[in-house]
Amino acid sequence: MIPMKESLEIQAILFLKYLWKGYQPGFIKNESPDWQNQIHDMGVEITQALTQEEGDIRSFWNENRGKNKSALNKRKLMKYQNSFAAKNKKFASMTLRQLRDLHNENSTLEKTKTAFAKKIKKLNGNYSIFRCNCLFIYENAGMRPQNEVQRIAAAIKQIQDSGSYANKFQTVFLKYFDTLFTLDLCQDTIEAIAIENPVAIALNADAEKLYPLIIGTKRSIDTLIEKTNRN
Repeated sequence: MIPMKESLEIQAILFLKYLWKGYQPGFIKNESPDWQNQIHDMGVEITQALTQEEGDIRSFWNENRGKNKSALNKRKLMKYQNSFAAKNKKFASMTLRQLRDLHNENSTLEKTKTAFAKKIKKLNGNYSIFRCNCLFIYENAGMRPQNEVQRIAAAIKQIQDSGSYANKFQTVFLKYFDTLFTLDLCQDTIEAIAIENPVAIALNADAEKLYPLIIGTKRSIDTLIEKTNRN
């Protein structure tokens, strides 16, 4: 079973490859940022807009999927069990329903601002810098309040411009359930790209197939996709 973090990272680059008109072939899986394209001087970092509590719960859920509850850390299970529908013996059967409810109680705007603030600091720390530095944020929300994306765009631009950062993100992607928003922070433009459900399902399946090929390789995602298509 592919770990959630890696699944999200692979799906993100697939969304960009097939939906973003600015995509260029040559991205290789790496760290800081997660995807690096030396040919076209581009980097993409992947993150989620989560509170610390939501992040901890998701990490615990991801690390323990498929395990019997008797094998889990009792202290952590007691801490997080109210965030899951824990009615079955297998931890894999637990859902993130209540975590989604928790998400709805917190501001997407504030969580996105927090996620962006952390990443812009890291971009000016130990990250490799490219001509085009991109940030892909999973919003973990299906519904968007009116004008939310515009407010997010204004807020993260203010964070970036008021921080005296030498290195900046040129493009930020906001991935909602059914839409990918492209925020061009240089041109102050927002583009919305609809994500049809069959496309999302197909890319999730592709991520599962690509995961074993990506580990430890220096081949681009485009080359690996070609390989899987031939097979």
